[in-house]
Amino acid sequence: MGMNTIASSLVVVTLVVAASGCGGDGAPQMSEPATGAADGGGGFVDGGTLGPAGGDSAVPTMRTEPDPPSNAQSCVPDPAVFERDILPILDARCGACHGETTQAGAPFALTDYAAMVAGEPGKRISDRTFAALAQGTMPPAGNLRPPPSEHDMLVGWASCGQEQPEYPTGLVASRPIFQAPVEPPVGTELVELRAERFALPAGTTDLYQDFFFDGVVSDEVFVRRMDVAVDRPRVVHHITLHYHGDATNYLYAWAPGTGAVEFSDGGLRVGPQDGFRVEIHYNNPTEVDEVDSSGVQLWVAPPEGREYAMLDPATFAIQVPPMGTATAEAECVAANDFTIVAGMPHMHEIGDTFLHTVTRADSGQTETLIELEGWSFDLQFFYSMPMEIRTGDTMTIRCGYRNDKDRTVTGGLGTTDEMCFDFIYVTPRSASSPCGNGFGRGLP
Repeated sequence: MGMNTIASSLVVVTLVVAASGCGGDGAPQMSEPATGAADGGGGFVDGGTLGPAGGDSAVPTMRTEPDPPSNAQSCVPDPAVFERDILPILDARCGACHGETTQAGAPFALTDYAAMVAGEPGKRISDRTFAALAQGTMPPAGNLRPPPSEHDMLVGWASCGQEQPEYPTGLVASRPIFQAPVEPPVGTELVELRAERFALPAGTTDLYQDFFFDGVVSDEVFVRRMDVAVDRPRVVHHITLHYHGDATNYLYAWAPGTGAVEFSDGGLRVGPQDGFRVEIHYNNPTEVDEVDSSGVQLWVAPPEGREYAMLDPATFAIQVPPMGTATAEAECVAANDFTIVAGMPHMHEIGDTFLHTVTRADSGQTETLIELEGWSFDLQFFYSMPMEIRTGDTMTIRCGYRNDKDRTVTGGLGTTDEMCFDFIYVTPRSASSPCGNGFGRGLP
């Protein structure tokens, strides 16, 4: 297994001061990266706050006149149940758009009981919420659905317990998505590390292309926020960011659905001596040549607050028989204390379930860090999962697969291979190598 590399003779770096405000002259400007020829190359090779959910290009919305509960004329949803049970679910699952200050074109807030039940029965916000959940049009495509217990509670409350529509299928997670603010932190500078019109001929599959960047910053800084600029989404499978020279230490990972990552109280430390490696996994099986300028965006500021790092527990010891199921598992014993802030589970196309647990050394009890069901490669998010890890605790990742192909699928780097990762942000930085015995990856 090898990797293609490009060493940039002209560093692709753009600095822009981020300002406050939404839109207008005060909005941050996204400058185009510098252009220049790349050296090297070679043959093709086989292969806290955090990010808002990405989504499908066509996002369904509520109907103008949705189908209300059949008993809407007589139903008055319970105000006490709203305050105790419903409002916390709406805040966690819908608050990013339907909060007190609505975002992303949401037509109303879901924060006030009186507003929810005001108006003509059948057309109230509570009725429209019921209809959207029953029809599966909310949350929008590309976003997590509430788990069945919360879905049942929401529609039961809105229909006064008289109706219980079938639960829509889709990705279900035990943790909420880590949401990054729409605007980057005030006072930060934007640094772009992007490919320089990289040519991707037709028929190129599973190309892992490295782009190197040195001399990115002149002083020691904290990376406060990270995101990607995907130029040609049709051919970009995923993007990872590493320190130059360290193949295993990830700083950021993106796959379809992943959003920006932002640290509210610190960041990742980088200095003039640090270079970066941006790895882009390309896949262009079509008959059309492509030219891509995708890359990673970093917002940096003076080093203040907590210092974070990324830990990437993984295993490639995966073997799924044709038309069958299988699981892959690996564990690690913590060699020191640290705090987990958030993480992004990652599998490929036949992933089905994901489980990351922590077994306590002092009590033997096992706690769930995150659990996913109904995996979708197109819905990969960073999740908020704060947890304190103590020396001797055992972290275990377990990936489940459901193979609908007529061949055995094994662990590997290719699009049609499988992976089992959990990219997690931890503090302090020393926790990026916390294991007395490491996760078994199965590949060098």
